[in-house]
Amino acid sequence: MASTSSSAAITASPTVNYDIFLSFRGEDTRHTFTDHLNDKLNRQGISTFRDNEEISRGDELKPEIEKAIKASKGSIVVLSENYATSTWCLEELWKQQKNFKLEVKTSSKWTDDNVKRWREALTRIADLKGDQVSGSEVAFLEKIVDDIYHNKVARKLVDLPRHLTGMNARHEEISSWLEPSDIKVLVIFGMAGSGKTTLANYIVSLNSQYFECTSIVKVMGSISTQDNQHELLRKFVADLLGEGKGKWFDRYTIDRALKMKKALIVFDDIGEPNELEYFLGTGDINKQSKIIITTSRNNTHNWLQTRSWSCKEYNMQLLNNDEALELFSLHAFGFKIPKEGYEELAKEVLQYCQGIPVALEVLGSSLSEDVSIRHWKSTLESLEKDMHDRIHSVLIVSYNSLPNNLTRELFLHIACFFVGEDKDYVEQILDNDYSAPSGIKILTNRCLLFVSPNNKICFTITHFFSMLNFQPSDILTTDSLKKMDILKLLKLKDVHLTGNYKDFSEDLRWLCWHQFRFPTIPSSLFQGNLVAIDMSCSNLELFEPPIVLQSLKTLNLQGSKSLSAIRSIYRLPNIETLILRDCDKLVHVCESIGGLLNLVVLNMERCTSLHWCLNRPIRITNAILGRGSAQQTSFSLPHSLVWLFLSDCVLTNQGNDHPFLQFSGQPNLQYLDLSGACFQFLPSYNHLKTLRVLELSWCVLLKWLLDLPTSLAELYVYSCSSLERITFKSHRFTLKEFGYGGCNNLLEIEGFIKLVPIAKLVETDLRHMAWLKNYQYHEVSLVGDDELTLYRTKQIQMLYEFGITSTSLPDIKDPNMIYEYSSESPSVCFRVPSCPENKRLIGLNVSFKYTKSGDDDPAWFVKIRTNNGVDYMYNPHVFGRPRKGKVGIWLSFWPIGSKLTTGDEVNVSIIVMSEIMEAKECGASFVYVEDDETMEINMPWVETLGGDLSAFQLSTGANYLCRRDFFKVMEVGRLTRGWLSILVGHTIDDREVRGWRKTGRPNTSFNPSQVESSSPSLTELQDSPIDLTRTESSHPSRTDSSFNPSQTESSRPSLTKLPGSSSTESKKF
Repeated sequence: MASTSSSAAITASPTVNYDIFLSFRGEDTRHTFTDHLNDKLNRQGISTFRDNEEISRGDELKPEIEKAIKASKGSIVVLSENYATSTWCLEELWKQQKNFKLEVKTSSKWTDDNVKRWREALTRIADLKGDQVSGSEVAFLEKIVDDIYHNKVARKLVDLPRHLTGMNARHEEISSWLEPSDIKVLVIFGMAGSGKTTLANYIVSLNSQYFECTSIVKVMGSISTQDNQHELLRKFVADLLGEGKGKWFDRYTIDRALKMKKALIVFDDIGEPNELEYFLGTGDINKQSKIIITTSRNNTHNWLQTRSWSCKEYNMQLLNNDEALELFSLHAFGFKIPKEGYEELAKEVLQYCQGIPVALEVLGSSLSEDVSIRHWKSTLESLEKDMHDRIHSVLIVSYNSLPNNLTRELFLHIACFFVGEDKDYVEQILDNDYSAPSGIKILTNRCLLFVSPNNKICFTITHFFSMLNFQPSDILTTDSLKKMDILKLLKLKDVHLTGNYKDFSEDLRWLCWHQFRFPTIPSSLFQGNLVAIDMSCSNLELFEPPIVLQSLKTLNLQGSKSLSAIRSIYRLPNIETLILRDCDKLVHVCESIGGLLNLVVLNMERCTSLHWCLNRPIRITNAILGRGSAQQTSFSLPHSLVWLFLSDCVLTNQGNDHPFLQFSGQPNLQYLDLSGACFQFLPSYNHLKTLRVLELSWCVLLKWLLDLPTSLAELYVYSCSSLERITFKSHRFTLKEFGYGGCNNLLEIEGFIKLVPIAKLVETDLRHMAWLKNYQYHEVSLVGDDELTLYRTKQIQMLYEFGITSTSLPDIKDPNMIYEYSSESPSVCFRVPSCPENKRLIGLNVSFKYTKSGDDDPAWFVKIRTNNGVDYMYNPHVFGRPRKGKVGIWLSFWPIGSKLTTGDEVNVSIIVMSEIMEAKECGASFVYVEDDETMEINMPWVETLGGDLSAFQLSTGANYLCRRDFFKVMEVGRLTRGWLSILVGHTIDDREVRGWRKTGRPNTSFNPSQVESSSPSLTELQDSPIDLTRTESSHPSRTDSSFNPSQTESSRPSLTKLPGSSSTESKKF
């Protein structure tokens, strides 16, 4: 008898219904040995599948038997005298992919294919170690069943909570790691209490039967003493070799066991690399073994580099709202949803717990002891003042693990004052006292905080950590602050302090006092060591530094509605950032501002009452001048400008010499914001060799943008309702990000698309399609995947893209619609004929008819392939949506004549991957011209069918001509997950077609941090704690997925991310 384990991929599959599949020869052992074996297995709780029907020799394998084989974890093959004579048994062996010897007579009716696979199956069975029945059958069966139960079927007993909400979803995300591959290690990292240990144990519970042994080592600092080290190592060896072999061992024994055994090992809560080395020694383990590491560090991949191990890292995500509500409800009420009347209180708990499983479990169990609403409210109120002991005991572990008191203090300062602030801003304030850059790196590596892509410092559970050491006082007075003689950071809001300020700490480095109530800053307040002052929305009427403030680098007075004057600003010689946004009563700024040589950021947006008194240029890197300010200023902009914001200024075309449009004196500009201005055109910016970002949204009179510089990486023209045309100096589309929702009249984006009404084209433009002029006033509703064409009803348009000319028509009847080759199906195949005399083949017309239901955009491609290597698949950026119940026609011309030769076999097919669209028939015809006739393409760009398409070429050589991201369509459920395989087969990695296809973009993408040292990065400017630009309510965001041009100014159109752009979150401007 041979017993085998399943050869299926090592994943927990819901289709596994049986522990053991019994394969046997019925006439030999059905009512004897196999019957006894089956009974013993069932008594042990091992589920089995066996077929009780006699099968005629030579019959085909039943589908339900084949399904049972696949649904079993393992199999037992009972070899008897006549086993190998049964084709049924042999087919079972082959299906199991386990494998002896088969001799076949020449006159056999079996096919060569049958014989080949049966011989392979039997050969593999012969290689397995089996058990031979001898002596007592009862004792033999008991031994076999006991071995199967303990070594093959029984799951590893692991410590799991009663409710495993969210674990299955997270297991599915990483289950592919368990399949055979070179990736040996899974690192699950995250904050304390996030469920890392539970997930690791859950993986073991589902998959232990696929390994020879499993071991869960709970490290958690336990190897700090020699006794603890020895005990953990003893348990580890016992798990690998068996309980009896864990008493005496040495390093050689451990290394040998790791090499021999196919093991699933968990090292729980590893904090240092030496802890891993202690258990793994040389690191030479069985190639089929898998290791799971849970840790609060996010840099563990560095630990494995010396072992040349590849690892998969998984950032343990906290529970989402639905999961959190379910877990809490299970503990609090005993079922998955809150009890009626407790919904709002449950929401408060979720907000407090912020998705932390341990917090949800503890509070749910605690509140279940008394379900009165009064008790719940009282408990929730107390939690705002003090943390539950069990939650505290979990979270304090991460805090206590920090290497020194300095790092702990830095952590508390950030948790209490600087969550959501710009990292560079925080480092500027805390560096001198707390070595902030290195400290923040330590905190990030310990998963106690993270820095977002826009450089903000973020905590997942801020209010928990702010309660770890202390509670802030409810009442602050000057007397109480007097006692804080080493106070360095002070944050107040709408607080009125009476008394003398002279005894404030001279160590104060950061003063954040929102809604400051005094008209001036008290002169007795010592400000000599302040690095930053933030007095947003204050009642200040005058700002005048009492002394020279050498250390001050940031001053934020935005929203101070009473502020009328800023004086003696020369006393801020090292100021870098000055924010005066929305100070609408400000009428005077000291002219000495021109002498501030270190000024980097100046934000004066919506300073509508300002009268400038400046006689010389300011040496600044950023200037933001508010609505109306442009007409009141008389100074010239400095040559050193890199970032220039003139949003909502009254800018009009006043000739080419208009200073705010030419920017001839600012050759280093990288960011230019002219949004909301009133002009019809812009001069050429080719002299701006370093311009990267151009913001022109809501310039409603702007008609065209011509010869944009090749350096431009980002362009935003949201709601430029008059804009018709955009061209580039290089004649190539090289943008990495492009936002253009609400541009209802935009017809041409050079190198991208050109969309022209046929009524505006002459017959010479249309050439062989000139007959379309007869239908130029027919209307078609245009659709696409972006805001340019979404549900715009237009007269019939001609689209030029990739050199392909196409249009969408209603179901017209015209003799020109009769094709040489046609089919009622969505594909047609034909050969290239000999070219007529004095004619030259220039291309191919392709057309098909279709119907569409629903409002969603369907996914479809036209594929043209030949037997000599031509391979195109094309999805047009724009096409027509026929009316409900009507038929639409898509007509196109492909200029591929030079690639076709007589006799080539051409296959044209329409691939539809959405149920809402049906292709009914298609046709194709060759297009010829006279030998001496030329035919110019309306889009003479590099990326055409006759030009360089390398940026669109897949690894198979096929050209994927598409600028839509169908994976986004798939993610919202409008496209089947198998769409790519339908289109290109199984040989293409989906990463090749994710996002928009590259279109000749620069090899090196623009990095906003690579600007001059005197200027902040794009992230620093746009996402700093001080908002330098406009409010969200007055400017379109680039993050939403939809946009309606009819919306008001507060609408939020989507940002189009183009190939080569970074994967960071979209930046708000």
